[in-house]
Amino acid sequence: MKRLFDILISLIGIIIFSPVMILICICIFLEDRKNVFFKQKRLGKNKKFFKILKFRSMLDNKVTKTGKILRKTGLDEIAQFFNVLKGDMSMVGPR
Repeated sequence: MKRLFDILISLIGIIIFSPVMILICICIFLEDRKNVFFKQKRLGKNKKFFKILKFRSMLDNKVTKTGKILRKTGLDEIAQFFNVLKGDMSMVGPR
């Protein structure tokens, strides 16, 4: 039941935020022509590693112009809906 909830909520989130995500991807790419996503290895449930997905907000250890806005608004985190959909993360549960 929890997994079904995660799939449903993440799909709804992806659909609702897709125009915003596309705009974020365009802004990040136009700013420096590099990858728009930041991937980092994180330790998950049962000590299993997974790669968390976020919108990239830094370049060469400096916060980018777009990154400032993303961090201030928390929009750099919305790419994690894909981690939830994949089953690496859950919408509700221990952090």
